[in-house]
Amino acid sequence: MLLLTGYVQKSDLFDQLGVELLGDDKKPKHDLKTMETNLPGVYVAGTGSAGTQSRTKVFIETSHVHVDRILASLHGDVSEAVTEDYTLEES
Repeated sequence: MLLLTGYVQKSDLFDQLGVELLGDDKKPKHDLKTMETNLPGVYVAGTGSAGTQSRTKVFIETSHVHVDRILASLHGDVSEAVTEDYTLEES
């Protein structure tokens, strides 16, 4: 299952499934190496993996590795895919 959402997350599907959401941003709890949530077989990809973002931390350019991570996990492997660090400095 893939949930692809924008920068303002609609958490209805996560809530219905019972995915644990963390903090005010409602970031879905997930393993960064596999993108699997606290529910076996439920994965998160794209901007939805960061919850609602007041300052963008995860966006399309940093999400390409999510597919590799999910596919590797589905095959019982761990992806070597990494993303560039686009950390925004506080101004």
